[in-house]
Amino acid sequence: MGRCAWQNRVHIIVHDHKPPFLDGRVVYTKQLQTVVPIRDPTSDMAVFCRKGSQLVTERRRQREQRKVGWPPFDATPWDELS
Repeated sequence: MGRCAWQNRVHIIVHDHKPPFLDGRVVYTKQLQTVVPIRDPTSDMAVFCRKGSQLVTERRRQREQRKVGWPPFDATPWDELS
């Protein structure tokens, strides 16, 4: 019943492996300068992303209508006219 703390220990072996592209010994590019990020002063890309695409908006609307059950898929519009 009285197990000692050293009997419950588990030995863990830790390896500090780094992939070759992170260890800095091998250069994978011929470009020595840093890449300058593109600036968007008018925030066009942010506005487009916020608005989303028309296709995604339409698909989302259709999915929500199917969840609600509207329009009923068994009724056709010309059935209501007669």
